[in-house]
Amino acid sequence: MKSKRIITGHAKKMREDRLFKARKTLILQSGLTMAQIAREVNRTQQAVQAIVNRFPEKKSAYIQEYIAYRLNVPYEKLWGDVPQRHSITIPDKKRPVND
Repeated sequence: MKSKRIITGHAKKMREDRLFKARKTLILQSGLTMAQIAREVNRTQQAVQAIVNRFPEKKSAYIQEYIAYRLNVPYEKLWGDVPQRHSITIPDKKRPVND
């Protein structure tokens, strides 16, 4: 039987920092901009920046999944957890950040 590891606040913060750096690096290396991602998902640039820069405080499964899809990397490599939803469709109108 596998035991669950208890993650301390410091370890959690270090993991979040590592994931943040990986996200930013992959986005920069891919040549994608926040504005381009925002246009593709029909959201504001500020909404996309909030998700990328302030995760896990700000979350949007839709934007997170789309960024992973566009970067062609597993969701877990960018965000650390498995997404709640599994399909990506581009909506016709803008929606709030926390969907």
